[in-house]
Amino acid sequence: KDRGAPIPSLNRRLVSQLYVEGRTENSYGGAFAASYQSLQASENDDLIPLIAPMLEYRRVFDAPQGWGRINLDASSVVLDRKAGSDYARASLGLDWKTRWIAPNGIVLEPFALGRADYYSLRDVPITGGGTREDDFDRAVGLVGAEISFPLYRAGDVVDWVIEPVVSATLASEDPASSRILNEDSLSLDLDESLLFDPVRAPGHDLWEEGQRVSYGVQATAQWGDNGFASGFVGQSQRVDGVAVYNPASGLFEDESDYIVAGEIEIDGFSADLATRLDADDFDVNRLDFSARYSSDRFTGSVRYLDVSDDASTRGAQREVTASGTLRLTDRWSAIASVTRDVDQGLSRLQETGFRFQDDCTQLDIGYER
Repeated sequence: KDRGAPIPSLNRRLVSQLYVEGRTENSYGGAFAASYQSLQASENDDLIPLIAPMLEYRRVFDAPQGWGRINLDASSVVLDRKAGSDYARASLGLDWKTRWIAPNGIVLEPFALGRADYYSLRDVPITGGGTREDDFDRAVGLVGAEISFPLYRAGDVVDWVIEPVVSATLASEDPASSRILNEDSLSLDLDESLLFDPVRAPGHDLWEEGQRVSYGVQATAQWGDNGFASGFVGQSQRVDGVAVYNPASGLFEDESDYIVAGEIEIDGFSADLATRLDADDFDVNRLDFSARYSSDRFTGSVRYLDVSDDASTRGAQREVTASGTLRLTDRWSAIASVTRDVDQGLSRLQETGFRFQDDCTQLDIGYER
């Protein structure tokens, strides 16, 4: 199990990796290389790419006073396969965002982004047979603004904040969309954190062009020393442009799925709920519920995931995951976890063992099946 490694292991795939990272107060840099080995007899390792290398550099610059910050983002990656397509990309981008607060409390956050990408593709399959090689570049950008109006009401027992939010984004066309081999944005699942994000693709290959508007409202309640609860509902609408994400993403139609989310914290207990509701009939396309309890000696959590989107090619997925940690001494604990496939009626992953942990070290001794 990877603990802190930058490139995670995938389902039923082992990963071997080398990496070096460096951070300063306002910058980050990293170099990575990784190879995968499948544990599935039906999967051909020759089709799984070798990442050699992947480079990243990010730096934050202060803009003139009152004008926020500018972020520099540079990256490159090479994916090499023994069989199949080879892929190389280099990107350089700048984005800017600031926050202005009006005397009446309205918050305006304008933003802008520009990025240049260079691609080199080899052995890309062509419809009808054969392969192609392609070297090209593209430039993309966007501008927009987010407006929110937090309304605060103090109470004798509970303090409330109601905050409506609206965001508008205008993005350039993608001049090379038909030539790009999508390697880093194969999967996206719309949630509250992505709804107002100017760039919602997880990687660089997909570019969401055109005009879109996102809107929602969040309510927050606080009471006592550590009582907290919040709820959110929102949606995004594509005014212009074409769908670039997969049908099960929640963003395929012009009107996105509704996002409904909530959380609560009371003493040592916390719970989170995130759902996607179909925009036409309010069917639950995705539901993710988790609860956690923590005390001096015991920590336990449970999560229920239900993916029922009709557009998903994998079909319905329902699973329950439970885990617990019991502290035996100051440094030793007993650990256990299980993941249960509700549809198949079987436990896909079980783990039990012991953990040693101090300020600098964590060692797990466990049995997993």
